[in-house]
Amino acid sequence: MRYKGNRDFLIRRLTLTAMMVALEVVLSRYLSISTPFMKIGFGFLPMALTAMLYGPVYAGVAWALSDFLGAILLPMAPYFYGFTVSAFLNGVIWGLFLYKYHAKILNTASAILLSSVLVTLGLDTLWLTIYTGNPAMMMLGWRFMRFAVMAPVQFVMLTVAGNYFSGFIYNNSMLATQKKELRKEALKYYNGEFLPKRDEISADITGKVLSLSEYKTARTVFCYVGRHNEIDTSGLIKAALADGKTVAVPLSAVKGAMSARRITSLEELKKGRYGVMEPYEDSEAVEPDDIDLALIPSLVCDSKCRRIGFGGGYYDRFLKKRRMTKVMLCPPAMMKKRIASGMFDQHGDMVIY
Repeated sequence: MRYKGNRDFLIRRLTLTAMMVALEVVLSRYLSISTPFMKIGFGFLPMALTAMLYGPVYAGVAWALSDFLGAILLPMAPYFYGFTVSAFLNGVIWGLFLYKYHAKILNTASAILLSSVLVTLGLDTLWLTIYTGNPAMMMLGWRFMRFAVMAPVQFVMLTVAGNYFSGFIYNNSMLATQKKELRKEALKYYNGEFLPKRDEISADITGKVLSLSEYKTARTVFCYVGRHNEIDTSGLIKAALADGKTVAVPLSAVKGAMSARRITSLEELKKGRYGVMEPYEDSEAVEPDDIDLALIPSLVCDSKCRRIGFGGGYYDRFLKKRRMTKVMLCPPAMMKKRIASGMFDQHGDMVIY
């Protein structure tokens, strides 16, 4: 499902972008060192945050706008359109590499390297040659010096800023807003229309799971215990136990950590964190790499096996880099054509609905 936006988010997005533009103008005009051949400053930081938040289009427009407004309102030299073009391309490049990935080292390095080669050493050298009339080779020498000075500074500062502001960036991103809207829609469904159909939907999904070849060949099955407003998985757990399989269920801990614990009966469960039925802390642990088939709860899924959960990140952390077959369970009404997905979201191998 493509998120169409809402008035509050649009206002917040435009407000934050405007603040970043203003901050870039101040940093680049008042807190930078300028010479006829290079400018060293930190105006790239608010533009990088815009790229992380909203992607290439917003970052490109914001950087171009900040260059234009700075040149018109606080001129340090006659305005030249070429540098506005360069600013736009810088924003686009940084948005392509930094959006959703934030401080990931490879993406940060790639953004700096590509923008430096194409813009700092390429276009800006051309604009300075046209603007000043000086030979291109002399301009290129100064631009290379700027690259040698600024590239390491940009890399360190972007990595630090991306990590330090990661919570702010995510909470104000389009991805987080899309997920919030989908969760709101899903919870309304689960607490309303889903409840009278729960037994029917659960029985249908149970039958489909039990007919999977992946289930039949699995020796160890990991399965969550559904709450009253989720798919009832008690039938799946009982069937797996009756089939002689090792059955593990999740035990949640603090800070998003989760482990798999073996049970031999549903009577070995107690009400735990978030009202979920869980095994006791002293129950036998099952190594994730020993799990053959994992049945994962999902608020919303799509045909590409992407899922949205409650937002705690328990399953994303648990499933990361695991070899088990990951099967998402989802009511048909909560299957979407396309849902938002970030770099930390773990996808499944199939969806049963």
